[in-house]
Amino acid sequence: MKIKYSLDIFLLVFRRESGVMILPFAIMLPMLLMFFSFAIDGAYFQSTRARLADAMNQGTLAIAINDRCDYVEDKECAVKHENKEANKKLLSHYLNYYFPNITFTDNDLDVIVNLNRNNAKELTSIDYNATGIAKLHPIFKKYNVVGFSDDVIVRADSSAGTVRKSVKNHNIPTDFVFIVDVSSSMGRKIRGSYNNSPKYDILKKAVVNISQTIFNNNKKNTIGIVPFNVGVPVKLSKTNLFGGKETGCSFAGKLKKQYTEFRSKSVDFNFWYNKYLDDKVNNIKKQDELITYFYEKIVADGLHLTMPQMVDKKWCTTYSEKNIPFYSCDADSRANLRAHTDEYNLHYDHVKKLNKIADEYLSIVNSETIDFNEALKDKNLFSDRSVTTYTYFPHRPHHEYKTMFDNMCYDFNYFRFYGKIRNTIYSHDLNDFVKEMKYRQSPPSYLIELTSNPEVISQFEKMSVMGGQTDTITGLLRSLPVIAKGHNAKKVIIMVTDGDDSHKGPKSLSIKLHKDYKICKRIKEGLLTYNKIYKTNEVDIFYISLSSTKGDDRHIKFWREFCVGDDNAFVANDYLSLVNILTKVYKKERINFIDKSRF
Repeated sequence: MKIKYSLDIFLLVFRRESGVMILPFAIMLPMLLMFFSFAIDGAYFQSTRARLADAMNQGTLAIAINDRCDYVEDKECAVKHENKEANKKLLSHYLNYYFPNITFTDNDLDVIVNLNRNNAKELTSIDYNATGIAKLHPIFKKYNVVGFSDDVIVRADSSAGTVRKSVKNHNIPTDFVFIVDVSSSMGRKIRGSYNNSPKYDILKKAVVNISQTIFNNNKKNTIGIVPFNVGVPVKLSKTNLFGGKETGCSFAGKLKKQYTEFRSKSVDFNFWYNKYLDDKVNNIKKQDELITYFYEKIVADGLHLTMPQMVDKKWCTTYSEKNIPFYSCDADSRANLRAHTDEYNLHYDHVKKLNKIADEYLSIVNSETIDFNEALKDKNLFSDRSVTTYTYFPHRPHHEYKTMFDNMCYDFNYFRFYGKIRNTIYSHDLNDFVKEMKYRQSPPSYLIELTSNPEVISQFEKMSVMGGQTDTITGLLRSLPVIAKGHNAKKVIIMVTDGDDSHKGPKSLSIKLHKDYKICKRIKEGLLTYNKIYKTNEVDIFYISLSSTKGDDRHIKFWREFCVGDDNAFVANDYLSLVNILTKVYKKERINFIDKSRF
């Protein structure tokens, strides 16, 4: 009751005295508006200034990361008009993201690049200083002389927008090996990047691009290329039956003796590469018929030869059973079945078991067949002695007939022609296949040993996707004998793929080698001591995923945790980002914000 009584008295007094209060209130109103303006607009301007500083920092950092000028080759790159315009454009993108309702003109922005050199005139660091202003408008309109002007210029704090990129000495001769994925998915575009080329095309262009910088910087630098799906395709010196170069498939890894030896005799994959290992083909006669079928229906018809002419070429022989003549064909003297019947009979059942495991795990090298202790010894890990290379022969007269290597070094270009022939035997398809084989000088992609010749590496850009599954361990193991041959003190291994390993076989072997055997740690330690003549002092391994993700996929996390570490795993989602990453890998740049007073 007392509260209600007091409120009534207050309202009565206010009504009586309101006329008296109008004049003082009118006098105080501008002051109140000024205080409101300073409080609200001032807070708005201060928060905008802080946000502008953040935007300037992020924009300048992006400029430092994306700046791909080769200041060693082009000392004027920092002041070139087109480079300055590109830097300002990138900065404006960041500012527009932070301030979508504010327009920034070219006159409002500036980016200054300074090159820092030592007494020997060598580039040691690059400083990037970005400045910009934002034109703001107060919420409260100016009343006479009270309040903020209609246009308020806000600048970021003086410490914002300054980044220093330190450049490590690049003159250490280095051996680089790029392990590149050539599986089917690499022929597709990065998800969500509709304007991009296929992933493999982006990769080839970026690697050839960075290789020019690597070679120009030091003539002793070398580069090798190791393409992989399940197995690593290689060029063979011998020619195929049609006149072109024969394709080879290779893998590295020491296998258990129980799979590679029987009765003290080694299993020779150069004999078994074109044999069929199936219950329906368990005798020499049936095996011979299937191999001869290839010569009769494809080789003879494709080259317009008669079977007697094939005999004259010594690609086929004749024999008879019950006075009925038959042909037996195989131009490969090592794989010829009739010339090595004892070897076939001795090893067939043994090899058939190995084939069953290889079919289940996609590869001859898997967690069941590999001898981990032997494979990880220096003499096997870094030497060609553990490399097996055989002739690629995917001919299958029927899908039920399987060879030991059906999933390895899968060649889509081969099947593109041959698949039609097997199913239809149309003459124009056969002619296309013969033409492909006749002029083939290499597999679509193939291994390139370490070289300092830019022209050799430029051939990489002409390669194409092979297809098939993904097996990163195939590529990693096969790359080690390649990089171990290098004479330089520093070695860099760069794995580039677009996803996880394929099911069971490749994935299980990868998990076991990385988790249980610490394969990457073993590689680094082994390379430091392996070559006694040409000493290695530094080894780096990098992992790059061609993906639209931000690096949180399980395969990226896996490689970060068990192989390369947080700083050596990257995600590239277009050509420019991949070039930036490869440049960062090569130059080992360190970027940090600095006090502008040090500029």
